[in-house]
Amino acid sequence: MLLVSGLYLATLWNVGGGRPIAPLDDAYIHFQYARQFSRGHPWQYNDGDPYSTGDTSFLYPILLAGGYRLGFHGEHLIWFALGLGVLSLGLSAGLVYRLTSHLAASFRPRDPTVGRYLPGVAVAFFLLTGAVQWAYLSGMEGGLFTVFILAALDALVRERCPALWIVLAALTRPEGLILAAVLWLVVLLRHRRLAPPVLRLTLSILLGLLPLAVNLALTGSPVATGAQAKSWLGNVPFRPGDILHSILLNAGRVLGRFTLGYRAPHPWPLAPGLLPLAAVGWLGLLRRRRWEGVILTLGWFAAGTLATAALITATWQVGRYQTPFLALLIPFAAIGLALLAGWRRWPGVILALMVLAASFASTLQGRSLYACALHTVAGQHLRLADWIRRELPADARLGVHDTGAIRYVGKRPVYDLIGLTTQGAATAWRHGAGAVFERMEHSPQRPDYFATYPDVFSLPYLAATDLFAVRLFRAEVPDFAIASAGPVQAVYRADWRLADSGNQVYQEDIRQQVAGLPLLDRLDVADLDDEAAHDLRFWEGTVRPGFPTEVQQYHYRTDPAIEVLDGGRLFTGGTTFHLAARPGEPLLLVARLHAAQAGAVRVAVDGHDVGLWRYPPVPGEWLESRFLVPATAISRERVTLRLQVAATNPDFRHYALYHLWAYAGAPTFRPATPSRPLDARLGDAVRLIGYDLAPEALRPARTG
Repeated sequence: MLLVSGLYLATLWNVGGGRPIAPLDDAYIHFQYARQFSRGHPWQYNDGDPYSTGDTSFLYPILLAGGYRLGFHGEHLIWFALGLGVLSLGLSAGLVYRLTSHLAASFRPRDPTVGRYLPGVAVAFFLLTGAVQWAYLSGMEGGLFTVFILAALDALVRERCPALWIVLAALTRPEGLILAAVLWLVVLLRHRRLAPPVLRLTLSILLGLLPLAVNLALTGSPVATGAQAKSWLGNVPFRPGDILHSILLNAGRVLGRFTLGYRAPHPWPLAPGLLPLAAVGWLGLLRRRRWEGVILTLGWFAAGTLATAALITATWQVGRYQTPFLALLIPFAAIGLALLAGWRRWPGVILALMVLAASFASTLQGRSLYACALHTVAGQHLRLADWIRRELPADARLGVHDTGAIRYVGKRPVYDLIGLTTQGAATAWRHGAGAVFERMEHSPQRPDYFATYPDVFSLPYLAATDLFAVRLFRAEVPDFAIASAGPVQAVYRADWRLADSGNQVYQEDIRQQVAGLPLLDRLDVADLDDEAAHDLRFWEGTVRPGFPTEVQQYHYRTDPAIEVLDGGRLFTGGTTFHLAARPGEPLLLVARLHAAQAGAVRVAVDGHDVGLWRYPPVPGEWLESRFLVPATAISRERVTLRLQVAATNPDFRHYALYHLWAYAGAPTFRPATPSRPLDARLGDAVRLIGYDLAPEALRPARTG
């Protein structure tokens, strides 16, 4: 254990030159919450901000806060976190030894020497696994969580009550509650009645619900804000079939890459074949009626893997989410190895050496990945954080994608674009760049700067606007690994000069038609709060990839001097929402669109069709279009409007609605007075009464 820990700590010291570095930006999220805990601001990522639960773990930041109070301030808190990781690694190794010894006692090996050395082989297998080393020495809570579930398994196989350990597991990771439910069923099957152990476990499950209760009280949702940002279940649009497919695909990757070594993206971070060996061990124990430990570990492995597979990040960061469940398999894999060797010395030695050689290879791979991650954090996250701390005002707020090191080391308040640490921002992130922009635009925590990737997920939409117009600093790590979503992060000064520019009508012909008409209502599309106030719902027609909202910065063809930055929603099926109206009066609707193609929507009011709203193609520019709802269709002060996409153009992609206004009354038409009168007719359809162009503006055969 000390040799493995020393190898990783020496790597850290070599990369950092004595500066402590965590290999994952997520670890710094824990550190920031811990610092806030120690300062008396629990669950506040920035002083004065609404509460958030972006670190997912309930217990771990509280333990880190204890280290902070002991004097591990600033980046020195990393040493305390790594110390917890080394301690957890030692405790886990001891539990693996105990479990393997206890399970091996169920057999009568032909060569007792095999049984005597088998626990040591299991410990070596455990300690030499690169993914295990990563989980314990990443500064995250995974190692501590593994200690608690190994302790719970150890208590069960020794016929002791595991209630304490299962409570601690549930307080450390949300998956602990799922494991508690599986354990409760196993113990109930053992006693076949509500015996005291079952009741104690029931109480432990209730205590394990504490993080959910805290989440609900602080944020209004029992789901941690971190999980809201990362879970497949938060996908928008919500497509159950696609979500299930993604979860199962993740689970398949976990099984293939992390337990079989199949199609691993790089040399395996753990010895391949772990799961088949464990299956042999399970079968051997079932033949000896040791069903409780088998059912528990098999249930925990299946439930835990599926639970983590529900995260978009399930296979990221050297499988740190799965490591606790993989660790459960190692004692059973050791038994399986002995069974395959027939409990004989030399076949056992040969098989053990093969597995240990593969494990040692995973150690080398794990250490290499660890060094790459440290270089990435040092060359990108910490470079940005150091520059921010030196160059930006103390009260400057930054919009960020990776919210850990920039906040903790940079010591500037942040607005988390993804939403792990900014309450409510995760939902906007799942809707796309349009919703992200609208929420920032109206937020009291609106960022003054951005420190983020320019080309990851939906961020290119934001980066293409003047919000990211001025770049101040850039950090690039071409060989980035694990800790970053891309090779480049940069700091930009935020330009909000076009904030709220989307709130009014600009197109001159539309302005003339609505002049004097009372504005009854307006819908700021992609502003999730405003959409909720209007009870907006939408559905898909043609399923297209990408986010359902986007942000654009365009001019108007009618007046190129006018520029508007606005977020909108892309409809392929349709939408319904409520609008204010005046019974018995016409309702004039005005919409700001980005009409990349010609299209139309069928309009219905309170279930009654009132016509087809067509619009021409004006790609790359804003278009404001109107539609008049007749007075006979308005019978209430609040009507339900339905817009159904009705485009027949095969190249049509979506109806892109950004803003909608509702006026009482019919449009006012004022006859145009051209500067150069003319009376010309084009058949029976068009009459030209004049023009405003200078004579030299057009020449014969030109079309403008």
